[in-house]
Amino acid sequence: MIFALAGNQNCGKTTLFNILAGLFIPSEGELRVDGKAVDTPLARRMWQNNVAYVSQDLFIPDQTIAENIALGVERDKIDNERLMKAVEAARLTDLVASLPEGVNTVTGEAGCRLSGGQRQRIGIARALYKEASVLMFDEATSSLDEKTEREVVDAVAGLSETNRDLTILFISHNARTLDFCDRIVEL
Repeated sequence: MIFALAGNQNCGKTTLFNILAGLFIPSEGELRVDGKAVDTPLARRMWQNNVAYVSQDLFIPDQTIAENIALGVERDKIDNERLMKAVEAARLTDLVASLPEGVNTVTGEAGCRLSGGQRQRIGIARALYKEASVLMFDEATSSLDEKTEREVVDAVAGLSETNRDLTILFISHNARTLDFCDRIVEL
């Protein structure tokens, strides 16, 4: 199921996302997941283990594509089968196949050897590699051209079609990018 938060810039979409991700503690009310309050550091950590967050400004260190997707996992501990599933689901297969070193190609500082769309798909693959049950996309297409934006949106929509147990939250100030969502909440 894909849920969207839509609204003008500065209406609180990212703040709400940060609360939902357990990054901010609400000043009023409480965050509840499956009826249970996420109100202690342990409960927040347990919730965050189920969440993968893709922002508009991805952190892409000067490492290989594989290391960027499995961010934080030691190179020799990267699960190649899981990695390739994430590459395929994020629609990076053609890119990886076109590179002489495949997933072992170094991205360059801040992903300078990749296009904006490729960097966003690395973020999607990273979220999928984590195998989280909730994927959160915060304005993940806002800096992309129209064609690349459509490719990223199609990749996200494809995730929902192939994994019905996955919950996807997508925020955008651009309502035309949300036509693939099952439910849209306007802020």
